[in-house]
Amino acid sequence: MTVVAAAAIVGRMPVSKAAIRDELVSRLAEFAPRGEQLQGLFVDERGQIPFADSAGTPVYVLLTTNYVVFVGIKRFSNTPTHTLGTVPRQAIRFGPPDHGIAHFSVRAQLQDQQGRLHQIRFSIQQKWRAEAAALTAAASGSPPGYAAPEPGSGY
Repeated sequence: MTVVAAAAIVGRMPVSKAAIRDELVSRLAEFAPRGEQLQGLFVDERGQIPFADSAGTPVYVLLTTNYVVFVGIKRFSNTPTHTLGTVPRQAIRFGPPDHGIAHFSVRAQLQDQQGRLHQIRFSIQQKWRAEAAALTAAASGSPPGYAAPEPGSGY
């Protein structure tokens, strides 16, 4: 019987989504404020965030307990490099995913430290669509730990 590892790593470069997630979880202390836990992630293919010069290269978008963290990706690999920006969850609002025929995107509105609003459009590869939809649903809703009442529960 042959056993195949769920998290594929080739030459120290994470290739599968599981390997990328494992890499980011193991190195989260390098990218996010102390004590944060990873709750979701996806890759923004264009990497055009207003507060960092990411040169249009892909960026990891991480949802942690209290923040949305933007992490650079090493060119020609999936290796996370450094934090491009950290935004409190309450300062960013994600819109619903746009399921176009030839594209998948998520729009967000970000408020910077000076109070200016920025519109962001995340362009997401097909393999990250489920994660992006889950992250935007989690981030757009209520604070962490809050569970909305079930329909018909009397609330």
